[in-house]
Amino acid sequence: MRTVLRKLSKLSRTVGKQTDFTWRYVLNLGPTVSYALAPETLSAEARRVVTDLNRHGVAMSSVDRLLSRGSEQLVELAAAVSRREHEIAPQISDIRHALGAGTRLTQKTYVLGLLPDHGSMDARDPYTRFAMREPIPQIANAYYGMHVSLRYRNVWRNFVTDQPPLQSQLWHRDPEDRHILKVFVYLSDVTAGTGPLTYAAGTHMKVPLRRLPAFSSTDGGTPRSTDEQMAEVVPPHNWVTCTGPAGTVVFADTRGFHKGGLAREQDRLVYVCEFLSSAAGRGGLSTSRSLPPGPAN
Repeated sequence: MRTVLRKLSKLSRTVGKQTDFTWRYVLNLGPTVSYALAPETLSAEARRVVTDLNRHGVAMSSVDRLLSRGSEQLVELAAAVSRREHEIAPQISDIRHALGAGTRLTQKTYVLGLLPDHGSMDARDPYTRFAMREPIPQIANAYYGMHVSLRYRNVWRNFVTDQPPLQSQLWHRDPEDRHILKVFVYLSDVTAGTGPLTYAAGTHMKVPLRRLPAFSSTDGGTPRSTDEQMAEVVPPHNWVTCTGPAGTVVFADTRGFHKGGLAREQDRLVYVCEFLSSAAGRGGLSTSRSLPPGPAN
């Protein structure tokens, strides 16, 4: 009986996400109402980010423009990342060796998440705490129009590779929710040769897309398209290539078509966090409650 109920619940979420009305006023009614009753005030820079997100599905800023102590907080985050990389240095070395030898150690050998994917959402740890710094969760709530939850945070090291693009290095849409807001903070300079996030502007669910691109492969049920296939639907001049120095912050609704992580010249080191609605399932850290006091690092 419990298995049947779980399947029915999953089916109802899948069906409910098909339209904005059912997703918002059926699956997410409570968070939508609670946000409407207590809207949050945003800074000018945060409002600009939300406007760009609504229009294009992607927006860029920096820690200095967005956060009250941006440079200091970036240094604190980078220090935590440096300590973590020191702890797992043998694993990083093994991956580099495997890439050089043309062997695969994991499904995505070209990228390593420095933290466990299903780690604690304890707001006192530096990675969770950074995601919950104002105005990042406030931007997430404003974009969704409801209170959402932090469901994921990690640090990705993308390794230099000369292999053809595959998996998330090809154009795709993430499947978890009707909108999927990811925030990327560059911990190293990201150039065109460092695997920047590239986004097809206007392909998120807030803008009707007349047709979907053809695809050349699938990965876990997710279609993957080449540049040529994407160009038939969205011309390259509408692709946003998110390059920038360390400290750049990129907000992207990854229900829109995007790709990234194809590092040809230098590794990419990036912090990433993700906010989802209740429709994506339970868990995470709600943006509707304030953080407990704790250290910044």
